[in-house]
Amino acid sequence: MGFSYLGAVDIYPPPYRGNPGRTCTVRGDMGYFGALDGRNEHLYVGNGVAVYSYPDCTYRYFIKSKVNNYVGIAVDPQSGS
Repeated sequence: MGFSYLGAVDIYPPPYRGNPGRTCTVRGDMGYFGALDGRNEHLYVGNGVAVYSYPDCTYRYFIKSKVNNYVGIAVDPQSGS
């Protein structure tokens, strides 16, 4: 996956070279980072965290951050949350 500051997530199929297979458009200021959960069912992106179903990239909900200066997203699949 490639993340654009302008709200696009490029999805590259194997062998993960060349042009993206498709692009999802996401809303708001997403920063340059994101993460998929362990089951590849949810895509988490942004400053604050916007959550989308994956692979269809349908908006689900938003998680407000308690800090303003973070630089990444990590998903803990073992926590169950």
